[in-house]
Amino acid sequence: MNSWWTTDSYRTERVIPNQFDTFEGPEGTAMVAVFKDGTTQPGWGESKFMANYNRKRFTEARFRQRYDAKDPFAYVMRSLSLVVIDIDGKNDGYEGVKSLYLENFPTLAETSKSGNGHHLYYSLGYGWDPVTGFGTFPDKTGFEPGVDIKNTGCVFHYTQQRWNDREIAPLPDHVHKRLSAAQARKAFTAQRLATLAAADPDDTEALMEKQELIDELKKPIKAGSRNTSLFAIGGKMKQAGIEFEDLVFERGIELGLDDNEMNKIVRNIQLYG
Repeated sequence: MNSWWTTDSYRTERVIPNQFDTFEGPEGTAMVAVFKDGTTQPGWGESKFMANYNRKRFTEARFRQRYDAKDPFAYVMRSLSLVVIDIDGKNDGYEGVKSLYLENFPTLAETSKSGNGHHLYYSLGYGWDPVTGFGTFPDKTGFEPGVDIKNTGCVFHYTQQRWNDREIAPLPDHVHKRLSAAQARKAFTAQRLATLAAADPDDTEALMEKQELIDELKKPIKAGSRNTSLFAIGGKMKQAGIEFEDLVFERGIELGLDDNEMNKIVRNIQLYG
């Protein structure tokens, strides 16, 4: 059965949808240029965003002063109390999004640049922070296979993309709970890394080895080798005396493996790694 985002009519061509009005920060939706090499206009990161936003450097009028009407741009999600569920059809996103059970939660959506994907916009309802803006959840690549979450970074928009005509719906509670849980796990992992670094401050060589393994765990891993790579890195972390369980488990979840599979991998590392 086709989902509403694949059967909706996408005809509206609009730079900033009217539906954004209720969810914008005090200076409106922040827009930045997208250049030919795929990079974006600088100055929208957390440390510089608010100063530039308050100076109105990201307004539509400012953008149009510098760039052609048909040039691509990106929405800075930190300026909107919205979260985007980015479905990439080329990477099995239409299968991956099924686990989010969004069929009964229609909302404002746009087609992707290629036409083989959709961006679903949901509201969060959080208030404006004068220091950081609306950013609540960190962006999450691979939330599900072919599905990314955008809440603080940029969502690209090209002239061939089109909008449906739906109003923006609240983010479903079950998805909100998953995002909150992922954020809590990330905070726990950061604390664990800090504890690890403080545990043996005099043994510089051992500490460097541990950090190298932790950095190795963060590197991209191809879909076909996720299990074996995580097992191999986890085994080295175990040999180095690193409390690897939570680190490996969290990395596997980021890569799209489920809880049951990650529990098996962690258990195998404990037994054989």
